[in-house]
Amino acid sequence: MRVLFVTPSLPWPLDQGARIRAAELIRALPHHVEVDLAWIARPDEPEVPAELRTRCRTTRRFERSRPSWLERLAWPRAARWFHSKELTAALAAPLAGVDLVHLDEPALLPHWTQHARTAACLQHHKLESVLADALADADARRGRSATAGRLDAERWRRLELDAMVRVPHQLVCAAEDAARLRKRFPDCDPVVVENGVDPRWFAPRDTPRDPDRLLFLGSLDYGPNQDGLRAFLRECWPALREARPALRLALVGRGSAPELEASCAFDPRVEWIGHVDDVRPWLARCGALIVPLAIGGGTRIKLACALAMRTPVVTTAVGAEGLELQDGVHVRRAELGPQFTRATLAALDAGTDDPIADAGRERVLERYTWDRLATRLADAWKSFT
Repeated sequence: MRVLFVTPSLPWPLDQGARIRAAELIRALPHHVEVDLAWIARPDEPEVPAELRTRCRTTRRFERSRPSWLERLAWPRAARWFHSKELTAALAAPLAGVDLVHLDEPALLPHWTQHARTAACLQHHKLESVLADALADADARRGRSATAGRLDAERWRRLELDAMVRVPHQLVCAAEDAARLRKRFPDCDPVVVENGVDPRWFAPRDTPRDPDRLLFLGSLDYGPNQDGLRAFLRECWPALREARPALRLALVGRGSAPELEASCAFDPRVEWIGHVDDVRPWLARCGALIVPLAIGGGTRIKLACALAMRTPVVTTAVGAEGLELQDGVHVRRAELGPQFTRATLAALDAGTDDPIADAGRERVLERYTWDRLATRLADAWKSFT
């Protein structure tokens, strides 16, 4: 089987969820699946790594182009950024030998015109319209204009409706997103292939855990992460500081957020670390990972990585979406406020002999390794052709 795998950008380096997912699934695919990788250029793009070059049959980069004023008016902001006349032309040409085209983001849908000639599927890492609506709501709560966000949400809704017509097969990362799609489009039957982890890379270490160190891990320029951090710092952090005066919170992730970083600077116990080349030492040392999200979709890769390393996890229900995890068995789940504070203190007090952390690791090894998920993706692709 031969698949043309189209991504918005080169899935490298592995510093962002969609890139991690694409690269890990491609590397773990069964050998009978041949992959042609295509992507749209970005300014800071590195060389294609050997891992992808050797696994893919071909790799090809397409240059970005400027959208017309009509496209700027009609397309969501992200789709405008990934505009490429070169890619549109390449996908319109005969795709000799290709059994299936995998579009790895809804933002790529405007490039796809061959729906009558070639089998195709569309990957929803999250439901973009739902996310845009939630971010607009968050802006409104903070007294900011939500007009641009509401308009973008409507553009995403139109694009998602278009996807149901132009692409016959939909993939999602979470059962919750599959249910949302079915509710909107009763004829849609999305296939769920969750996010996962490489358990060989994210393995437990003998490093002693620091019960006075919390970790937040995720892109710091991502709206849902910023919203969750603000809420955690407002609703939970004061009580946690009072209960454990030596407690520190490390914020690790790519991207900048000057306003949020400035607000954190007033508390020396909140450490803005930013990007790190390897997150494993941070996961190995912390007393617990917090996932205080109120806005989400898809699956949190960082949560699976933490569980694989036997790191205690405290998460909201939204933060744990996409993974079948039981509260008090695999993770500690609570909503922001006093419940989340109590759950965090319980995780820190559990120390190294935490049966919940043990069960969490077993759960991801059992269900959420990239090898297992890549086999499921290959099976889904086969069913689409």
